[in-house]
Amino acid sequence: MKRKPSHISQEDWDAVDIPPLTDDQLKAMRPVSEVLPFFKPIKKPVSIRLDADVLAWFKSQEGKYQARINEALREYMREHQK
Repeated sequence: MKRKPSHISQEDWDAVDIPPLTDDQLKAMRPVSEVLPFFKPIKKPVSIRLDADVLAWFKSQEGKYQARINEALREYMREHQK
């Protein structure tokens, strides 16, 4: 159960009638970037070691290889979320 923020009265807090999300609803959720195409997630620079053949394959494809690696990781993340 969520804690009531101190700036909200107990009466107002009790009036909020938002049921918790079900597991099915949580599984159906999509990243904001899919729902709002103008939203750009924050990018963080990282250093990662990849096998040379994997990197060469991504670079040999059309477009930006870093964006494709990111999308492959995002797809993996979605498939393995609980």
